[in-house]
Amino acid sequence: MIAHIEDEDFQKLLDIFPSKEEAMRAFLSFAMEKGWEEVPKTYCIYHAQEEEGKLITGIMFDGNISLYQQTTVEQMVQLMASLHRVIVYSYEVITYIKDIYPEIDQKAYVIAVEIVKRLGRAPELSELAKIYGMPYESLEEKLPLIEKLLINPIRTPYGEG
Repeated sequence: MIAHIEDEDFQKLLDIFPSKEEAMRAFLSFAMEKGWEEVPKTYCIYHAQEEEGKLITGIMFDGNISLYQQTTVEQMVQLMASLHRVIVYSYEVITYIKDIYPEIDQKAYVIAVEIVKRLGRAPELSELAKIYGMPYESLEEKLPLIEKLLINPIRTPYGEG
């Protein structure tokens, strides 16, 4: 989830600090102590599904969608390894590539886990597609839906989180 502070709101807090830079450092330090992190400079959105008994994986990077089959998934993993963060909706899709990319756990941001922290449970991705009025049939349609879920708050059947 992404938090943003408007410049006007931040300006109101500056008088207790010697400079704007000092205020920004204090804010970032406090946020990181509370478990927040800076927005990664590079990331991709990853999802996977089985189609006709075959694993199909896909990533969205810089607005472009690329699909991979079992024979080309290593190319996808090489790209993922060069990025700061891999965003997924649920952890189950990570299991498809964990054998060839064990470092995925350190880079993964799992949206469903964040929803559970806030609301106690997370809906299926298909339920969220209905709420957001977005198509959900193909892998190419699921990746933009996952991207949309990065914007707070997330609307779910259980409330906003």
